[in-house]
This record gives sequence, structure tokens and C-alpha cells, in this order.
Amino acid sequence: QPQRLATHGSAQMLDANLCNRDETAAAAAAAGGAAGAAAAAAARPAVAILLCSAALMSTLSPSAATCQKSVTPFFVTCSWSQHLHPAPPAAAVGEFSTFYFGQNHPMKPHRLTMTHQLVLGYDLQQHMDVFRAVKAQPMQLGQFHSADYIDLLSLVTPDNQAEHAAAMARHNFNEDCPVFDGLFEYCRLYAGASIQGAVRLNHGLCDTAINWSGGLHHAKKGEASGFCYVNDLVLAILELLKYHARVLYLDIDIHHGDGVEEAFYLSDRVMTVSFHKYGDYFFPGTGDLKDIGEQRGRYYTLNVPLKDGTDDRT
Repeated sequence: QPQRLATHGSAQMLDANLCNRDETAAAAAAAGGAAGAAAAAAARPAVAILLCSAALMSTLSPSAATCQKSVTPFFVTCSWSQHLHPAPPAAAVGEFSTFYFGQNHPMKPHRLTMTHQLVLGYDLQQHMDVFRAVKAQPMQLGQFHSADYIDLLSLVTPDNQAEHAAAMARHNFNEDCPVFDGLFEYCRLYAGASIQGAVRLNHGLCDTAINWSGGLHHAKKGEASGFCYVNDLVLAILELLKYHARVLYLDIDIHHGDGVEEAFYLSDRVMTVSFHKYGDYFFPGTGDLKDIGEQRGRYYTLNVPLKDGTDDRT
């Protein structure tokens, strides 16, 4: 698949960087002898798991409020071994409500506020620590995304988008991914929350981290796609890989998690597993059963393409 491999240059670069980290860690462990190796093993668990849940536009039922994919400008962390101290209500949850994709666009960030109100309504915050998201810095976004793409995100506005028409076309801005007021701040917020969650997991400060606003799995290294501009999942995985030898990524959105799969298609340190609707030109059109990864990443990509009507009995 020469054409397919040509599109995975970013994956190859990521894989090379991750391999270098492994070699550096191995050298340090060897230099430190058995004690150093034991300490390294204790500090770096074998497997971390990142889950991308249902679609951002999902309707929440009361019983699903803690596990369905939804949106809010905060992330929460949970420890199932103990009840955490109750967190104060999120005073600035309305910040995400100010972002507006457009009248006829299906992406509705206002649902972040609705989700947070459900959490408060059922006193779920009593079992969580709630944190205000810290915006990701451009340098952090550059761990995966190209510099020219980040520059465009930071510069383009509804007022000046005509001046950036060529760059917008090159980076796949369209009706699905429009320019709106506060676009770059929106990206920095949801990406920062996912990175924060990964950092807390790495340091053993929680067992589970949830970013209601995250999971924008279609964004590519230098392209917007499917309502997604910055791929917070790839950034979170890269953060997890600083402390973990392997990461398992589970995606149960109705659409194929193409952006995350592509980023790690050549890597044996990240296994991507995606359950999604497939066929009949359904977006994004990828995620065939035959796509299993390439080179060192062969068999580290698993796709479960499903047809309409698939249920538990199926």
C-alpha cells in the first residue's frame, strides 16, 4: 500500500521518536544495574488505556451521565478505591457555550454545559475531583501537529479568513470545519484538558480521567476533519508514552477513529482499536478490517467495521 504509507509520514516520525525514548530508557536502566531497572519498571507500568467514547453530540440518559461522551471545559478524575473530596461547582463551565460553529452545524458546544448540569444534578461531583482546564500551549500542540497548521489556527478569524483562503483549502477547512470566533482558544482548551488528564494518570494521582470536551479523533497532523481541529487524543497518548511502554486506545464512536490510527499506524507502542459503522460511503470511509498497521506497527491496528442494525445479539 504505497499510497497509504505515504500518508503516514507523521506516524513514522512519531514511531522513531518513541523508539529513541525506549533506547534512552533502556540505556539508563542498564547503567543503573538491577536496582535502576527495577525502579524504571515500577515507575513505568506496562500498559495504559485511553478510551474515546460515543459521539460528541450524544444525548445523555441519567444512568449514562458518567460514561457517555459529552462536553465540558473541565476534566474530572476519579479513584474507585476511595471517595474523593467533593469539588466545588464549575463556575466557568459556560466558557464553552460561547463557541458557536454556526446555525446549521451539528456540533453544539453548548451541550458541555448541559452535561455539567447533569453531573451536578445527580451529585456525581461528590465522587470526583473537578479541575479547570489549562489551555495547551502552541508548543504542546506541536508535539503532533505541523507548525504551519498551528499558525493558521492561531491567526485565522471569521473577519480575515478571505486572506487565508489558500492555507484554509490546504488544511481542509470547509463546511464541516468552519472558522468561528475563538477557534484557537477552543482547541487549546479541550486539548489542554486531555493532556492534563494524561499527566495526572502518569503521576498516579487518579485511576480514571475524563475530559467531557475531548475525543476529537479525526484531526490529522496538518488537517482539520470531521468537526475536529486538534487531535487531543494523540497528544494525550504521547503524554502517556512518557511513562508507559504501551498504550491501548479504544474508540467506540460511530465514526472510525482515523486520525489516531493514522498517527500511530507504524508504531508498536500504541494499539488502536476502533468499533465503527462502515460502508455505504459513511464518513470518513476508512477503518476496513484489512487495515492492520504497517512495518513495526503491523497487527497493532484493529478495526471492527459494523453495518447498520448491529446489536448485542449480532
